[in-house]
Amino acid sequence: MCRKIANVLAKEARPGGSAQWFYKRAKSIAEEEGFGDYFLGPKPYQTKFVGHGIGLEISEPPFLALGHDYPIQEGITPSIEPKMVFPDLGAVGIENTFLVSSEGLVPLTSAKEELIEVLE
Repeated sequence: MCRKIANVLAKEARPGGSAQWFYKRAKSIAEEEGFGDYFLGPKPYQTKFVGHGIGLEISEPPFLALGHDYPIQEGITPSIEPKMVFPDLGAVGIENTFLVSSEGLVPLTSAKEELIEVLE
């Protein structure tokens, strides 16, 4: 689910769009797929951001968050990090850094995004 959210955001995002669009779109995907109660934390503790800019600092504007209604600009490098938290089970998420281009978001890393099973 997290990978799907990140892929949709990367495909649909464009310069000039609202920073809070990322959060709203990610939340709508989670809800459509039946994961709304687990998106970014358990209710009522769900966080209201799905990413942030990376540049001179590790977390800087734009904040891809509810209430941050300003345009994202071409050339910025946001981190997108959707997560699902399942009470009493744990959390799963994905995080990657992108370049905002006129064609959408371009991943800046070549890391594989497949699920890795960890055994005891």
